[in-house]
Amino acid sequence: MSANLKIKVRRATVDDLPAMQELVTYAYIQKGYLTPLGDKITYPDLRDTRHVALVATQNNRVVGTITISFGGPRDLPICDEFPDEIRTAWHHAKHGKLAYVGRLAVQEGYRDETVTPILFRRVALYCLLRGAKAVLCIVNPKHKHFYERRGFESIGSKKETDGLQNAPAAFLAFFRERVSLINIFKKWIGMPVRASHSSSPAEPSSLDQAFAHFHAHHPYF
Repeated sequence: MSANLKIKVRRATVDDLPAMQELVTYAYIQKGYLTPLGDKITYPDLRDTRHVALVATQNNRVVGTITISFGGPRDLPICDEFPDEIRTAWHHAKHGKLAYVGRLAVQEGYRDETVTPILFRRVALYCLLRGAKAVLCIVNPKHKHFYERRGFESIGSKKETDGLQNAPAAFLAFFRERVSLINIFKKWIGMPVRASHSSSPAEPSSLDQAFAHFHAHHPYF
């Protein structure tokens, strides 16, 4: 990746769908989740405010994407496949709003760079600003460490998906109330945190203040 070209993240539009589908489908084929002659990955209606798709671009070319869906336990795209895990997470979230994060894919040649963390920084902001009490995702168990470092916990015991060629799966959940806002910004967003005169850094007084601080340090977002 050229150091002279910044990675930028923005909300996707309908015009981005072909590039997003191609990127995610190719990534899933490479991982063995889809067959070359199988169906392409589908997307929800991006005009529906419950769904937010993000794209990471370099020189106006899509090099990464991720999708967030907001709702209750019966509204999420995975509610039919993981009903027990979703209900458990919803209970732990005190029946608050849920967010499901999926369709993550990064272009070859960028996977060892910072595209995935950059996407997750924006995911964190959307989930915080939309008031999600729990963030859910389904990942290959070999990638659990990336999420656990950001405060995700394993839910349930299901080990594979019904679709995606019965790929191994771990259902993970992040609970907003279990992690202080300052630690979310440190772990997910990577915002520099200045120590206060006390033994621990002070939590931002408002999410708006934290967002403004973050945006000041990450002007390309």
